[in-house]
Amino acid sequence: MKKTLLILSALLAFCFELNAQTEQGAVSAPGAGVKPFEVNVSELPSSVIIPQNNFLSPRGNLPDDRYTGDFGTYKKAIADELSDGPALFLKSWAGPSKYGWLPADADIAVGPSNVMVVTNEQFHIYSRDAALTQVQTNTLQTFFNRAGKSIFDPKVVYDPWSQRWIMMALETDGLLSYYWIAFSKTNSPTGSWWVYKLNAHIDGSTTTQLWADYPGLGLSAYGSGDSTAIFITSNQYNQAGVFQYGKIRVIKGKAAYNGETIGWWDFWNNTDLGGNKSFTTKPAVNWFSTSYGQMFLINSYGGSNNYFTVWRIDKPLWHSASGGITLTRQSTITVEAYTVPTSTKQPGGVTVDAFDCRTQDVIYMLGRNSGGVQKHMLYTALPSKYVWGAGDTASIIKYYKLNVSDNVVDVQGGFGASLTWYTFPKPAPCMAPPYNGDSVVISFIRGSATVYNESRVVSHDRSGFSTSSYLVQAGTGHYGSFRFGDYSGACVDPLMNGRVWVVSMTNKASNWGSGIGYVSTTPIGITRIGESIPDKFTLEQNYPNPFNPVTMITYLLPSNSDVKLIIYNSLGQEVASLVNIYQKAGKYKVDFNAGNMPGGAYFCKISAGNYTQTIKMLMIK
Repeated sequence: MKKTLLILSALLAFCFELNAQTEQGAVSAPGAGVKPFEVNVSELPSSVIIPQNNFLSPRGNLPDDRYTGDFGTYKKAIADELSDGPALFLKSWAGPSKYGWLPADADIAVGPSNVMVVTNEQFHIYSRDAALTQVQTNTLQTFFNRAGKSIFDPKVVYDPWSQRWIMMALETDGLLSYYWIAFSKTNSPTGSWWVYKLNAHIDGSTTTQLWADYPGLGLSAYGSGDSTAIFITSNQYNQAGVFQYGKIRVIKGKAAYNGETIGWWDFWNNTDLGGNKSFTTKPAVNWFSTSYGQMFLINSYGGSNNYFTVWRIDKPLWHSASGGITLTRQSTITVEAYTVPTSTKQPGGVTVDAFDCRTQDVIYMLGRNSGGVQKHMLYTALPSKYVWGAGDTASIIKYYKLNVSDNVVDVQGGFGASLTWYTFPKPAPCMAPPYNGDSVVISFIRGSATVYNESRVVSHDRSGFSTSSYLVQAGTGHYGSFRFGDYSGACVDPLMNGRVWVVSMTNKASNWGSGIGYVSTTPIGITRIGESIPDKFTLEQNYPNPFNPVTMITYLLPSNSDVKLIIYNSLGQEVASLVNIYQKAGKYKVDFNAGNMPGGAYFCKISAGNYTQTIKMLMIK
């Protein structure tokens, strides 16, 4: 691991000077020191089940929509199933379900031995084994020792340089607001953590009566070792829920990892070009080190518009007003327009929230532009309204790869389908040699009047989106609230080149769920048997059958084919996509793990060329 990181650091330690725009209205100041307390996950008391009272996590209002352009129709031809980007290989599991709070606000991080998922109002630690075995779970209230308080909007990242986990959440308590942030003491999240309670209603050292909402959590590193900088961002609202300004807080990673007293440096009241208050500024999670830990942040408008503002923090570990940390509004990048989507239709005539166009999470990586030149790249995506025709207005994913070396958009595009809503996207680049940053996986939620909101992924490279999206977990009902989202998670796997992990919310009857996926552009769990070429298409009966909970499915291809192997439940609902790729002729096997599904009858359908066949399988619990 250390050798890999040193190689990565050598690839990218370069710095550049830009003609930055003058920043107007920003204020910055240091904050006082805070001591941590220690929490051992393995010694936490069992959490008390929170009554199902449909607690809503707070969400402040959008600023007034100042854009007057016409975004009624997206000008490019886009459609699910029509492009030719990279195929994906997916292994998925049912993730955690509602535990007293809504919406899910799901996020994910991956380390050497564990996968960690956070949702409202819980954390979940899994082992990196074939079954994704859950080894620890508890409420955030228990972890942060805040029983009965409003703890919401969790985030989690893994620092590959210092090999530590970082978990945070927000709290509002009357006129008080807090950033709760915790740092694991080792590379395992199952042991002890340092926990800090940071005042979010204090800007620098000035007390306000504002509360923080919709956080961002990012990190950058200066080489390898203990030179990580941690970045927290939030929107600041008054007690009436009216947006006031955005805030950026910078923390020294080394002090936090060692359990020392930590201070911070705050920037707030930043404005975009034209004087609009910067809304939902998000820091990147950096997967390459940068000169002195340089950090890039971006913000969209939130409402309808056509730009991203790019921010840059230089020397984030030097907390000094003279020759130290600085925030620069680097540029305004014009992109294809985005506009606030309409509400997502669901079966039964109900609708759920499709959110707005505020910035979703951001990942930084070195990549190559269309000319093959290596540049600083930021990856993000938004939902946006799209008019397919009369009576057919839905939501698509707008994906953006921003070249912040030259302050231009490198790649952008839309993905969607008629009468269908694509929402809450989060892209993660497939970090693999030669590090061109072209292939990304995008986690998102899809729903319509006939499909309950489900967790899916799609891929994109310079040639476009993949030929189809891939199901992570299906929706199975409506959980009874208009509120949905507010974001999905996607993260780079630090151990496996080209692998990405995803999580997002699904709609379930009276109880939201989530789906966890392990995604790659190379095969996962599909094994070719021998070298012979079969003489006919065949889907063999699964073995064993009945099964509990794993069974093997074998199929034969006499010619090269596009192959789909889909699992349906007894209601005809798709519950798993095992294969969705182009394969050469041969005999193949793949495992189906139904450990998180109820017992009963399931159906496996293969489609290969003009051939289709279905077999019935029985799981007994």
